[in-house]
Amino acid sequence: MQLLDAVLLMDDSRAVGYLDVSEEMFWIRGHFPERPLMPGVLICESAAQLSSYFAIKTGLVSNGVVGLGGLEEIRFRGPVVPGDRLVLMLKKGRFRPNAMFKADFQGYVNEKLVVDGTIKGVALA
Repeated sequence: MQLLDAVLLMDDSRAVGYLDVSEEMFWIRGHFPERPLMPGVLICESAAQLSSYFAIKTGLVSNGVVGLGGLEEIRFRGPVVPGDRLVLMLKKGRFRPNAMFKADFQGYVNEKLVVDGTIKGVALA
């Protein structure tokens, strides 16, 4: 399931990407029927996909397989709804090459902070 449409910027310490939230996404009918709201777990998955791409492209993980190791201090600060562009920003934190890495991330809709926290990735053998 792809929850990242593009990566706009990436260097050795940060990445920026986005997801355009459309009316056709699978969760629209059930979460919630009267007022579609992107589930927090899928927002976190978008951040995980950006962090995985970042870890592979910058060489933090060289075998090409990254798993979710955990989430810390996630705060949802606003809704993400169909028609929004969720812009995700990631900043590299602590890491051990080919073992684990941490990254702080933030998500914005229309320049408004809607989510932030820390994501941990692990290299899968």
